[in-house]
Amino acid sequence: MRQVGAAIAIISQAGIFQPAPRRPSILRCCILSMSRAVTKVAFHRGRTHSVTSVTPTAVPPATATTLSDVKHLVWDWNGTLLNDLGLVVASTNVALTSSGGQPVTEDEHRRDFRRPIIDYYGSLLGRTVEPEEFARMDTIFHDEYRIGLLQVDLAADARDAIATWTGTQSLLSMWFHHELVPTVDRFGLTPHFARVDGLRDPIGGGFKAGHLAAHLTELGVEGAETVLIGDSVDDAHAAASVGAHCVLYAGGFTDPVKLREVGVPVAGTLLEAIALASR
Repeated sequence: MRQVGAAIAIISQAGIFQPAPRRPSILRCCILSMSRAVTKVAFHRGRTHSVTSVTPTAVPPATATTLSDVKHLVWDWNGTLLNDLGLVVASTNVALTSSGGQPVTEDEHRRDFRRPIIDYYGSLLGRTVEPEEFARMDTIFHDEYRIGLLQVDLAADARDAIATWTGTQSLLSMWFHHELVPTVDRFGLTPHFARVDGLRDPIGGGFKAGHLAAHLTELGVEGAETVLIGDSVDDAHAAASVGAHCVLYAGGFTDPVKLREVGVPVAGTLLEAIALASR
């Protein structure tokens, strides 16, 4: 769910339904052109050496195609199908207070949250968060998150929304793959998805764009044939980066005002999101 890094390919298979891989021609829009500031991330043995914050702006139209050309739906998990905002904020507050920060409310989190998460933590703490400290905070966050996960349910209309879509569907999350797969299965959703992918690295917090590109490549699906339903500005930017369409869900992690500034359709419910994605 949380990663430091902009584009780490998702490559392992983990028993999810997978068609024979082929490499489609995927439209790749440069994600940097959608930001007022540039993020440069340098890796050395899995460590991030420098990160500067990015202020998201409106995304360009996905392609010349219309939503009527869409055949495949990619679902986001946390804050979209899974109604875990309260748990995420509670876990964030444990991580923040461990570094001397003050807790935030759900409204504050929805207003201020952004990726990379190391920058979000830094903005709340009023100082730069070094990679080693972020790794410690990320561990604290996920330890706390696991404690409350069994008490979290799906969004109220998640099952109906999944059942309503007439095309193929898959799931792409920034949460750890080895925990995502059994959780999706526990809710009985696995048979609905052609593929389920999560983060396969030990630490996260970065952007979704590269993961979405790898996800579609493994599925053999073109970006122009795809719509992504998620709850964050980063979801819209990831969709634009592969030429996919996007519908944002206002019931998740992000203030609806911020979502509407992106310039893609915004839905109040998941069923409404499906309706918008089906037009």
